[in-house]
Amino acid sequence: MYWVSRGLGLVGLSLLVGCASVSESTIAEMSDSQLCQAQAAHQPPNAVGRITIGVLTLGVSEFAEMQRRQDRRVFETTLRDRGVTACP
Repeated sequence: MYWVSRGLGLVGLSLLVGCASVSESTIAEMSDSQLCQAQAAHQPPNAVGRITIGVLTLGVSEFAEMQRRQDRRVFETTLRDRGVTACP
């Protein structure tokens, strides 16, 4: 029973995280400064913080980190396409 509830919890969390992604229309409306701020907000925690969070959440937090990494790549790609090489 434990594994069934654990599996359902993981499926629910992955669906929730999958729906939380930023939309391309939102990104297109953002200024360069807003993109830089969003990119900075999506930076991963340091190794100790990530391990601690992972242990406390039994690894479920890695799904959220995966989504943050995908969002960060979108921000970086958009900034690069706009010709912004460094954020202030």
